[in-house]
Amino acid sequence: GDLWQYQEIDGVRRSHILDPQTGMGVPGPIAATVLAPTATQADALATAACILPPQSMEQLVASLTETAILVASQRTSTETITQKTYGTFPPDRSIQQGPHHR
Repeated sequence: GDLWQYQEIDGVRRSHILDPQTGMGVPGPIAATVLAPTATQADALATAACILPPQSMEQLVASLTETAILVASQRTSTETITQKTYGTFPPDRSIQQGPHHR
């Protein structure tokens, strides 16, 4: 994602991840969390999840085993952060249990 590595260009937050269609950084904020069998697979899929449209991600994850992806994005400063999951990503229990429950 673009938590630490981004640039603002003409008022648009742009990730360090380049969109091959435009040659520009992906507009953000955007972040992807991936559960995969290897770190190499997780890294590549996290980058793809920040670039590919939802339908393409669904097709990609359907072809993989033991893989789940959570993508969170906010395209404009007034837009609510949206989350999209692919595969069987485990539910986030931290919100339900609170920050001090371990």
